[in-house]
Amino acid sequence: MRAFLAMEIGDDVIAAATEVGRRIDAIVGPWGWKIGWTRPEKMHLTLKFFGNVAPDRVPAISDALAPVCGAHSPMHVALAGVGTFPERGAPHVVWIGVADPSGAIASLFRDAEDRLEAIGIPREERPLHAHVTLGRVKTPGNVRFSDALPSIGPADCGAAHLDALTLFESQLKTGTYHVLKRIPLRGEPR
Repeated sequence: MRAFLAMEIGDDVIAAATEVGRRIDAIVGPWGWKIGWTRPEKMHLTLKFFGNVAPDRVPAISDALAPVCGAHSPMHVALAGVGTFPERGAPHVVWIGVADPSGAIASLFRDAEDRLEAIGIPREERPLHAHVTLGRVKTPGNVRFSDALPSIGPADCGAAHLDALTLFESQLKTGTYHVLKRIPLRGEPR
């Protein structure tokens, strides 16, 4: 199965992010941009993509993550600002940024990577860039995407309460995600 590790962001933030996507589409659509917008039920903050994982590995993965979640407390982060991947050239992904001034997400991610590497799961090759994917560019338009950003207006989506790591299965045939395991963050606030 295709699996990934993420943090769920909450309905209020998802509604605000969906509205930002609508505003972007209204501005760049007439310029020829075709973007496949992320459905609300699929919005989350991805930490790690595992790729194909044997179903019998799921317990080992969740067991490895349990002490990490026991050591980290729930956190609040702000979601705001629109960006793209790659940062230069034609964008492929449009995202909302995640402000993590305390470094709590980065610390959680590093600890998860350590534990997962210990059970044979390779580390991510790219550094963590916390974000929520708004959409994937299908066809670039005839005007630079960055030229549209000032017209979008505030992209403040509010604060997300992050209180668990969630292991998801991505089901390609149906285009849906299925929760395999949700592991609550139980550490004491730092």
